[in-house]
Amino acid sequence: MIPTAIARALTLPRLEIGAFVATKWYSAEDKANFGNHLLRFLAEGAPRRLFTKAFYRLLANHFGHIAHYSEHGFWDYYFTDERGKAEFLEDTVRYVACGDPAYTFSDVETTVQRRIHESGILDWQKRAGQGEIEAIERALLKRLQAKYEPRAALPDASHPSEAPCTPAVQTDLFG
Repeated sequence: MIPTAIARALTLPRLEIGAFVATKWYSAEDKANFGNHLLRFLAEGAPRRLFTKAFYRLLANHFGHIAHYSEHGFWDYYFTDERGKAEFLEDTVRYVACGDPAYTFSDVETTVQRRIHESGILDWQKRAGQGEIEAIERALLKRLQAKYEPRAALPDASHPSEAPCTPAVQTDLFG
């Protein structure tokens, strides 16, 4: 769960309409709503319920995410684990917003990038991703040790001298 201080730094104050320039296809309000939705999505830990088709369509066309052309592929790549969420944030802040705000979302992109940077969510998310990787690797190590390391309590059956000695009992072959 995202710490409250980070969530507040991302979402408060809300982005205001007056901070953005309308384009031919999108109003300043549309831009502010997209930015606020993205920041809320990040502040809540990227819940699936907020990853709507309309949100995906805008997000996939901004911050350089154009290569992800499938809603499900985009979701699976970035938002199913902590490592992916950290990568999403890194890709988002690394993107160079360019173009005239009257024709692009560059004004929203730079504002969102600033909020991400100032909130500290990227560093927090990287640490969460490292913790997740460590837990996965430790579980794998435990499984591999159980499989490949001989147990001290059990004798090694490949060495007959170490096998437990049980007396052989001859029974009637047909009885």
